[in-house]
Amino acid sequence: MAFINRIDAALPTKLTPMLLCDRLLALADETDRAGFQVVTEHLMYLAFQMVDDQAGLKNNDNR
Repeated sequence: MAFINRIDAALPTKLTPMLLCDRLLALADETDRAGFQVVTEHLMYLAFQMVDDQAGLKNNDNR
């Protein structure tokens, strides 16, 4: 019979744009290895769009 350990929930962390971009790019890497090119491109587009949006927000804050 299989023994299953209790898995504790991860501690809550603040979801930042940088963390979300990292997760999107990691997922894009996995989809690329799996051969899903269209999905990979879409995930990369989302990550880069988020970086561009954040850069725009920082530039507007400095004005």
